[in-house]
Amino acid sequence: MLQQGIASPVVMELLSSLAEVQGLSYAPAIERNVRNVYRMSNVVFKHHIMLKECFPGPLKTMTKRRVWAGTFTHYVIIHRVAPISSLVAENEERQFSSFKRITKTTANYARPDHITSNLFVRFFFHQSQGSNIHQENKISEVAKLLPRERTRISAALMLKHKRDAQTHCERVPDFLRRGYGTHWHMEEGDVVFHDSTPPSHPAGPALHHFRSMSIKGGHEYLKQEWEKCRQEGVAMPICKVWIYDGQNLENRVSIPWNESFEFTVQRFSYLKEKTQDEEDTEEDEYMEK
Repeated sequence: MLQQGIASPVVMELLSSLAEVQGLSYAPAIERNVRNVYRMSNVVFKHHIMLKECFPGPLKTMTKRRVWAGTFTHYVIIHRVAPISSLVAENEERQFSSFKRITKTTANYARPDHITSNLFVRFFFHQSQGSNIHQENKISEVAKLLPRERTRISAALMLKHKRDAQTHCERVPDFLRRGYGTHWHMEEGDVVFHDSTPPSHPAGPALHHFRSMSIKGGHEYLKQEWEKCRQEGVAMPICKVWIYDGQNLENRVSIPWNESFEFTVQRFSYLKEKTQDEEDTEEDEYMEK
């Protein structure tokens, strides 16, 4: 990964995607829009793939489930209904840390009545200096240095990580359902997601809010949109679809797609009869320990 002190492009992609996820997570609530919701899903998926590329093979100190299952995947659904920055408890944790530090270093324990007044005076002075937003500012500065371009993921990587590609499509089916060329397209061997500008698209989808949709409702909404994509044969950047009935594999359909494929006129059949092809041996089982 390192040659003569220079990080490989894969490592740089990993770090860039991590910085961007952090930037989106700490962004003010007013900046949450349809594009940022879409971008969060795409960047989290890209970060997940880059982790697999940077750390191939068996892990010695941690399980794959621990490394990859929790890499911001829950942010994708939460960000659809509420801004992440409004939900993180880091500010509250910093306040308790400040309370403890002020009490230990400046309180006069010989006068119990002095502890409370001293704590509030020093704490509010500390808050007025703006030090509580220091971390957010640093993260925002790093995120702003990154080019605000469309998210690009190599088609070869999506072909290599077939199950992960399907999982990503199941998280953004409402965007994919608008058709090829609206929210994604193929270009120079990459899958390009249209998640830079503008903040919304006339074709939709609409931005959801926690007042009208819960996280559970968000899961149900995505499940329904995914089923519509399958039934309507919507073009998606996946080459194989695993169809489950509960925990049981019901069907497995291979889809031929590449850069020269006519996505605009072709409708895919995700409802074929059950195939007899063998399970892939090149790719580890998704979420395998």
